[in-house]
Amino acid sequence: MTERFDPHVYDAPQMRELYQASWDEATAVSLEGYVDDWIIHTRPLDFGLAEVTVPVSVWYGEQDPIVTKDHADTMLDETPDSRPFGCPECRHDVAVAHWPEILEQALTSNSG
Repeated sequence: MTERFDPHVYDAPQMRELYQASWDEATAVSLEGYVDDWIIHTRPLDFGLAEVTVPVSVWYGEQDPIVTKDHADTMLDETPDSRPFGCPECRHDVAVAHWPEILEQALTSNSG
């Protein structure tokens, strides 16, 4: 499914093997966690985004056919201290394409 929606997701060296190993580990006992992830997306949050008091980076793929830019726009509109990080050429797996930058951003924004 991932490759169908984002054909370049495995272009990075060893990404296909790492993704498969991650999937194998996540589903070794059951698919329950995967199903829970899908279910949680249908339920409202236990808090409002306006209540978030820390800086938030909203990363999104501008070509994402699954979670469109409208979703990122809503998060940006409702979260007080948020910044957009759209990738014009990315689709659904923007985190795969930009993991080093996302991790660095999270580490530096929380170090102070």
